[in-house]
Amino acid sequence: MTISQHIGFIIGYIILLGIAVGFAANFISVDDKFSAKLDNAEDSVVANRVIRCFSKEGDFGVIDISTFNDEILGKCMGDKYLLNVKLSRIEGEDMIIENYNLRQARVVNRYVVADGKGAKLEVSYSRI
Repeated sequence: MTISQHIGFIIGYIILLGIAVGFAANFISVDDKFSAKLDNAEDSVVANRVIRCFSKEGDFGVIDISTFNDEILGKCMGDKYLLNVKLSRIEGEDMIIENYNLRQARVVNRYVVADGKGAKLEVSYSRI
């Protein structure tokens, strides 16, 4: 028997192997996309929890400046994350809660209301 007699089977095996490799590569890329979506969800949850910590009761996103301190932040967030928070107001000085030197922090920005005007809340965090 010569190779030429089995060339059809060899080509068929090569095609099937290519299809199998393609499916495996597709499953790997789906896993990466899912992991990125989980990171985005965590960013949103952390930012929303920080906003809830400083918001006036019943007004999510309306920051009560008198509660903007590290003691309140510690009570709300517990000890799962290391956090630095910066509130940039249109009028007035920026307010910063900076307790940690975060090297590989994730940064999330949200727009809120402070002193009746727009402000930007920047939350930097990393997991413990």
